[in-house]
Parts: sequence; C-alpha cells; structure tokens
Amino acid sequence: MLGEYLYNLTLIFASAAFVLVTGVLVFNVSLNWDILALVVLTLLVSMSAIGPGLIISGFTKDAETAGSIQTVLAIPLQFFTGSFFPLFLLPEVGQAFALVLPYTQYSLAVSNIMVNGLTLADVWANVIYVTVTGIALMILGILAYSRTLRKL
Repeated sequence: MLGEYLYNLTLIFASAAFVLVTGVLVFNVSLNWDILALVVLTLLVSMSAIGPGLIISGFTKDAETAGSIQTVLAIPLQFFTGSFFPLFLLPEVGQAFALVLPYTQYSLAVSNIMVNGLTLADVWANVIYVTVTGIALMILGILAYSRTLRKL
C-alpha cells in the first residue's frame, strides 16, 4: 500500500510540475514561487486523491476497473475545482458542491499563493480543510483496502 501511495504521489508531483513548467515556458506566466507551500499543499491534497482510489480499489475486482471508475469520477469533478473556469460561473448549488471538494480548496490555496503572493498562513482555512478531509479520506481508503486484502 505504501508503494502504491508513493507511486501516485510521484504522479501528482509530476503533474503539478508539468503544469507549472508549461505555464512558465509556453505561456510566460509570472508566478510567486513558494515551492515549500506548493509541496506542503500537494502532499496534503494527495491524501484526498489517493484515499478515494483505495476505496474504489476495495470495491472492484481488478486494477483496470478501478482505474476506469476513478477516471469517470475524476473528469467531471475537475470542472468544480475552478481550474477550467471561475467558480462564480457555476450555479449556486454547483458552487456549494465545489467548495466541499478538497481539490477546490487546494486549487484556491495554490492560486492565492502562486498568483496573488499569499503565504500558507494567509490561506490557513484552505490548508486545514484540505488536511482534515485528506486524513479522513485516507483513513477510509486504508480501511476499505485493508478489508479487501483480508478477504483475499
């Protein structure tokens, strides 16, 4: 399980690095480079990404099915993070749903740090939310995955 976590964490960091490098090199985006804040937030949100993956894995028969389910769930959820368009364009119920997602809170925190020059202390509410939901999802994921392993 630790190996799977580290593998997925590596993918998450690689994705974040790719987006940042692309933004700077291709689009000449000027960013506030608070790498420590970015690493801390990415580590915290990784629990929110990997925990549900473990839960899904616990209910499926093979890795291919789990990956397909995770993709089907992840793609629509990306529209609620504010990455594709501003959250204010969503209807009120969509905005409320978006703000419950730890990925949205992560996106808001990272945007405020990297674009607006804020610090981790300035986005403490987002950090706490991402931390608490991440830990909860990770614990649920570990329990679901462990239960599946015991059945084998």
